[in-house]
Amino acid sequence: MNAKYFILLMCLFLFPGLGNTLDQYNPRVQEWKKINHPEDRNSKQWFLWNYAASFSSHNWKVYKKNGCIYACLLNEQLTSQTFSPEIELPKDDIPGVYTFQKLENGWLGGCDKGEFSGSLWWFPDNGKKKYKISDHRVKQFIKSGDDIFAIQGLAHLGTSQGSMLKISRDGRDKPWKVSTVIRLPQSPEAFQRLKNSEFIVLLSNSLAKVDAKVNFKFLLENAGWDTLYPNSLEISQDEKTVYIGMRQYVAVFELDTNQLNFYVPDDRLMNNF
Repeated sequence: MNAKYFILLMCLFLFPGLGNTLDQYNPRVQEWKKINHPEDRNSKQWFLWNYAASFSSHNWKVYKKNGCIYACLLNEQLTSQTFSPEIELPKDDIPGVYTFQKLENGWLGGCDKGEFSGSLWWFPDNGKKKYKISDHRVKQFIKSGDDIFAIQGLAHLGTSQGSMLKISRDGRDKPWKVSTVIRLPQSPEAFQRLKNSEFIVLLSNSLAKVDAKVNFKFLLENAGWDTLYPNSLEISQDEKTVYIGMRQYVAVFELDTNQLNFYVPDDRLMNNF
């Protein structure tokens, strides 16, 4: 690496987020600015572009509202995105990320504490004692008809793995149980179900599809966003476009053309050289 690139990298390391400030922004992703990016993910240009983005102080979470795709910063409070039941969660000194699914007579609750632990819980509405269903690091639920699916996994210290789960019980008063739908080659971070019952799955460094017969297929392998910590996924109303929230950018992947692009609200939010 020559002296120019070394100095640039040291500036990013010593002053992360320099010049990267935010007062207000347009949350509607369809109106954001497309950013030119290196096409070759094995090139030095891609490395530098990706490395600069990894030091951004902005982490975007995508969500859908009235058929449109929006993004907010992870540290912002959105009522529709952060609502959780008034239940007593297991407590210890390790922070975690919690997700919930409301059912007819209670709540399923998932906890992801990264490399330390994870858990899946049942919280009944009838005042009976909650209980732990499993030790899975649950990140998201999807309820589709009578079916309840979840994703779980861990990306840590160069390893990444996970699975899609199905959560069920034999009767209203029977205990919940978990079965593995499919094991995944990387940790899943988010997923959505299409109208044809296929799943689009955001992995730690790829995008994939699981069809109705549980066949797995990469849509985009080794995407290069593992250092940008992808966290959320939404799909357009016509089911042709995938939106992915991550550090600095919202990535947009076109399912028809396999085209990947990156967007920001405006140039103020760019960490670059």
